[in-house]
Amino acid sequence: MKTITQLRGMLKESYDLSKKSREEAQLQRRYFDGEQLDAGTMAVLQSRGQPITWENIYQKIGNKILGYKMSMKQELKAKGRQRSDIAAALLLTDVLLSIPDSTDYYAHKERCDEDLLIAGLSVMEASVHILPEADILGEHEKEIRGYHVPFDEAFIDPYYKSPDYSDARYFHRARWLDRDYLYLHFDKAAVDTLINNQNYTGDFSIDQYRNMANGQDINRDRILVTVTWCREYVDGKSTIRWYVWSNTTILKHGDTPYKFDRFPFAIRRLYHMHSTGEFYGIFRNIKPIQDRINFMHLRIANMLGSVKLLYEASAVDDGDLFADEYSKDDAVVMLADGAISEGRIKEIKHSAEINHLMQLIVDARKQAEQIIGLNDEILGAAVNRMSGYAIEQRQNVGMVGLQRFLQTSMKQDLDFYTLASEFVQQYFSAEQIVRIVEPSGVDRVVTINEIERDQYGAVKRVSGAPVRRNLINIGRYDITMSMVNQTRGATGERYTQGVELMKMMKEFDPTGQIGLAYMPELLTDVEAAGADKIRKIIEEMQKAPKDDSAAQMQQQQMMLTLQQMQSKIKELESKSMKNAAQAQKYISESSVSVGDTGGEMGS
Repeated sequence: MKTITQLRGMLKESYDLSKKSREEAQLQRRYFDGEQLDAGTMAVLQSRGQPITWENIYQKIGNKILGYKMSMKQELKAKGRQRSDIAAALLLTDVLLSIPDSTDYYAHKERCDEDLLIAGLSVMEASVHILPEADILGEHEKEIRGYHVPFDEAFIDPYYKSPDYSDARYFHRARWLDRDYLYLHFDKAAVDTLINNQNYTGDFSIDQYRNMANGQDINRDRILVTVTWCREYVDGKSTIRWYVWSNTTILKHGDTPYKFDRFPFAIRRLYHMHSTGEFYGIFRNIKPIQDRINFMHLRIANMLGSVKLLYEASAVDDGDLFADEYSKDDAVVMLADGAISEGRIKEIKHSAEINHLMQLIVDARKQAEQIIGLNDEILGAAVNRMSGYAIEQRQNVGMVGLQRFLQTSMKQDLDFYTLASEFVQQYFSAEQIVRIVEPSGVDRVVTINEIERDQYGAVKRVSGAPVRRNLINIGRYDITMSMVNQTRGATGERYTQGVELMKMMKEFDPTGQIGLAYMPELLTDVEAAGADKIRKIIEEMQKAPKDDSAAQMQQQQMMLTLQQMQSKIKELESKSMKNAAQAQKYISESSVSVGDTGGEMGS
């Protein structure tokens, strides 16, 4: 068991070694949210009366990448390592596919992707919840949920090496919680000893609810609580324990309730420095370009609002009065006679400099997109006319720069579903209905651990145990995922290619069975209103039991056709043999006649 000193030491180690990464991540987050100008620049602009403006290319690029990620379709499948686990693997796949449809998984996943993009660190907690619903035997249904852990609340082991964080020694989550909430879960006497002005790491002193007065929070009584998962070694064995603690008090602790040998978190880093372990996101190399763009925008605004004027002293009577009047929008200024005609006043125009700065801004935007690895096609900003195949190729080129982000995000999903599969095998023992939403939008319902009943509704039992169907067996499964771009290529070209395939299959499939099976896939590329309805009808026909009489009639028809063809072949063969015999007879008779004539001539 860890002491409070050891827990505080592990948290301090993680904070110290990741401090630079956290400061950079918080800065990148402020830039993403639009806080891009420092206090000194803001003060100068306010003193000039100049509007505060900036161009947020962080959000432009970030929203495009996140939107593109959301348009990707992920295909999930569980595979049993043993032949006996094949059927259970299909059932496990259905249960895993139902998780996003029954929880707020996608909302939490979007936040995880945003952290991965900006901070370079993404953490999702996997947990199993007991639902109030129960089956006929009184066993409660379970639900698996995924929760986003903000990067500024997560403290990781800086020395871990495995990409999926499976070899880490500890993980901390530090967050502010209301004291009233702590009363619901921990001993009241222990909670009363906690103070709300602690600051032992230096990272949590800034909180949106804090308004310190005499060392206490006068708005809300909130406590900084840390949950620690750590790996301990006792008697040569590795075990995982958890602790809930604050300041100098351990509120609760215990052994892990899970059977798997890892923490219940899916943790991934986008980029990290191998020498120091520091992590960072995709915008590290974009910040200098963003600052340059903002500087040029402010420079242009200053030029548009300023006047540079040269004049001779004899051209005006009062120089100060002339400068004040000339700088007004509605100005009527009196000059000395001949000042304009003789060219004694000259205004310096900024048009050339402004045009040059505008071009530099355009170039900087393109440079930022090139660093990230984007192009107009992947951003959806292309206006040139190209075929679907050409667009697909250009999109693939643009995806090269996003592959690391897309693959890392998908691997985090894979880590989460691997944990979820362990939860299903350990906790899902009740009869439960799971709902899966197919890509077509059709709901599919599967009942797991289904209890068999007799004709009177009583539970069937064997040796006192209930008989079940669709039972999830404990076994070894491999979870695989693949990512497919749903918007790849042109729909019209895919449909045309599908029609050509149908024509080719017709030569090898006289009965049309292959074409009928392929038809639902082909109809997904048809944008007509009735295409989806026809596709559903075909799928229902394929699921319906086949009519054996029709199949037998078709088979008999084929046999009859075959027999007719065989009889025609025999008839042709007999005619051919008869003709060959007659020809041979004619040749023989002709040879005899020629021989007789030759003898008479010789005599």
